[in-house]
Amino acid sequence: MRIAHISDLHFAKISYDPGQFFSKRWLGNLNLVLRRGKAFCNKRPYMLIPKFKELGIDTCLITGDFTSTGSAAEYAMAGDFISKLQENHITVYSIPGNHDTYTRVNEDEKTFYDIFPSRFWKSSLSLSEDKCTTMPLTDGWWLLALDTALATSLISSQGLFSEKLEATLPKALAEIPKDQKVVMMNHFPFAQNENPRRLMQRGKALQTFLENHTQIQLYLHGHTHRLVLADLRPSNLPIVLDSASVSHQAMSSWNFIDLKKDACDIQVWQWETEDWKPTKNERFTW
Repeated sequence: MRIAHISDLHFAKISYDPGQFFSKRWLGNLNLVLRRGKAFCNKRPYMLIPKFKELGIDTCLITGDFTSTGSAAEYAMAGDFISKLQENHITVYSIPGNHDTYTRVNEDEKTFYDIFPSRFWKSSLSLSEDKCTTMPLTDGWWLLALDTALATSLISSQGLFSEKLEATLPKALAEIPKDQKVVMMNHFPFAQNENPRRLMQRGKALQTFLENHTQIQLYLHGHTHRLVLADLRPSNLPIVLDSASVSHQAMSSWNFIDLKKDACDIQVWQWETEDWKPTKNERFTW
């Protein structure tokens, strides 16, 4: 199975709707005008599609932050991109990021799941209701997806690995045969080295869970906009992949994962001048 791992698309459209002043969206729009609108490129994700076809990629894992302020216009842009992937016969599995749950209305009305229903998932657990779900990927591998996104205050972009989700995860793993390896996808890193206003609350609890469940061999996330490829198996933790942002003007990147039963080849791709170029290769075996 050939997989593209992308994250933090941050489709952006400035809104002048006065209703935004009843939520933190006014701050997000101010940020778009002053900084973020210039830092990200709405067209860059579409430039992935020809490369995906060239590489024979059949599955795309997206670890959140499709939007910048969670507005209807931005969600429409994100939905159009997903439709283009599907028209090119690329299966998409996606989870929300903190920008997709930007306001209390986004959170309460589950806006993300209106645009991206869990139609691919075959688990007894619902990503929207149980905050986790599972799916067989290919021979020897399953996917375990988490939703740890959270509507936060004006100056916060935190997530939450809740006690309820922690209690549900063993049920999710019970759906996966013991001889299968697991790819976990979550928007946030579990390591607690972010600015306190940007980290995932109870990240240490998730780290402990991973240490105790070594069936989880790959951990895919976004949020930081920083490239990470780290083999933490000597510490009873998974191989960690942060694809950074696929849309950032200064440094766009994504991960190409060629998944085999007892090995995976990982290739980091970055935008250079006018095209995507591979910049790093790693092979991991079991």
